[in-house]
Amino acid sequence: MSEQSAAAVLMVEPTHFFSNLPTSRDNAFQTHSDPARNADIQRAALTEFNALRRLLEDAGVEVNVFRNASPDTPDSIYPNNWFSTHSGMFVLYPMRAEVRRRERRADIIAWLSQRYPKVMDLTDAEEQGQFLEGTGSLVLDRANKRAYVSLSARSSEDLAKRWAQEMGYSLVLFHSQDAKAQPVYHTNVVMTIGTGYALVGTSLIADTTERDCVTASLQNCGKEIIELSSDQVFDFCANALEVRGRERYLVLSDRSRRVLSGEQVSALSRHVKLLSADLPTIETFGGGGARCMLAELF
Repeated sequence: MSEQSAAAVLMVEPTHFFSNLPTSRDNAFQTHSDPARNADIQRAALTEFNALRRLLEDAGVEVNVFRNASPDTPDSIYPNNWFSTHSGMFVLYPMRAEVRRRERRADIIAWLSQRYPKVMDLTDAEEQGQFLEGTGSLVLDRANKRAYVSLSARSSEDLAKRWAQEMGYSLVLFHSQDAKAQPVYHTNVVMTIGTGYALVGTSLIADTTERDCVTASLQNCGKEIIELSSDQVFDFCANALEVRGRERYLVLSDRSRRVLSGEQVSALSRHVKLLSADLPTIETFGGGGARCMLAELF
């Protein structure tokens, strides 16, 4: 059985971080900023990034850092959207925003190729207007080879089925929406799956049949479901990632940890140790949290 969590991650240092207007149009978690504030936002984001990096390294997690050298890729801090790794292979994903396609860097791809001899390249789907943004779109139960996808403009049903067939995964498809009845942009802000548990904002899944399907699938795979409220989802509580260091950790932001109830923390503590970092700038202006900053290296 495959490990659910990785002992190593890849991170991209935010040397040109600011609020990206093209991605903010369908990301309700993201706040667009005044360009005059970009320098201050950049400095704050780098401070937050380095603090998370040190936290992971101190916990015994292997962290591989690349520097973002390009001023026109503000979202490069979120590498999990354009690649994922698996046993002996890595996958390249099609991105909806053209500016984000520039994040697929030749140097990182070459580095991955040295470690993973096989590559699945799905980026040709961009020409057909189909997108599947990595482990933003795909929340994976690796141990049970099951993939969960909240369908949206960034997560194509046809492409998710193509991925699942080629990877040998079963697929659980559903729709989630925010308070304005707009599709939630990525699955990994609605749910995260760890070893023996899952944090899920089931209230965002309006269709009761789909909600029951997600719940039953998780329970059938032996996951303790820890329910998140809609407010907790928008505080990035599901945008967390289990990793392995000296212990098994759930990495999340301080903002997320503060709004978890005592009962939820107790439930999580039966499975994993919480590891949190303060990420207000990155969450606010990037629209993604701790999970999005970490690309797992299996």
